[in-house]
Amino acid sequence: MTYVFDLVTEATPQRVWAVLTTPELTAEYLSGLAARSMWRTGSPVAFSVSGPAAAPALTLQGEVLAAAEPTRLSYTLTAGPDQPTTYVTWEVIADGRGAAIRLSVDEPDELTSGSREAETEAVWSQIMGDLGTVLARSVSRPSPA
Repeated sequence: MTYVFDLVTEATPQRVWAVLTTPELTAEYLSGLAARSMWRTGSPVAFSVSGPAAAPALTLQGEVLAAAEPTRLSYTLTAGPDQPTTYVTWEVIADGRGAAIRLSVDEPDELTSGSREAETEAVWSQIMGDLGTVLARSVSRPSPA
C-alpha cells in the first residue's frame, strides 16, 4: 500500500534536509527514533530509540536509496532480515515561501492488511504533522552543524 502526504512549510529546503537527517531532530518527529547515516546513496541507515527512557530498545535498519541534498531522500526500513521492507521517499521543492514536502511511503501488504491500513496511515500522518511542528519551531533557528 502506498501512502502520500504533503506539507508546506516556511523552512528552506536546506533546513528541511537538516531536520530529515539530524538524529536529534528525527527523534522529535519519528516517535523517538534517531536516524543515523552518512546520507549517501548505498549507505546504511539505522533508526533507534534514543535516551534513557528507551526500554526495550527499538532499532530499524535500512539503506539509503537516493540522497540528493536538499531535494530528495529515499531509504528502506526493516525490523530485520526476515521482516518486510518499507520504502520511504521525501521530496522537497522550494517555493516562494519556503518548501513543499511530499512524503511517499510504500508499506508491504503484511503491514497494512485489514484493520491495520487505517492505523498505518494514522502513524505516518502523525509523523508528517510532527515534522511540520519541528520545522515551524526551527524556522528561525540556525541549521545544526
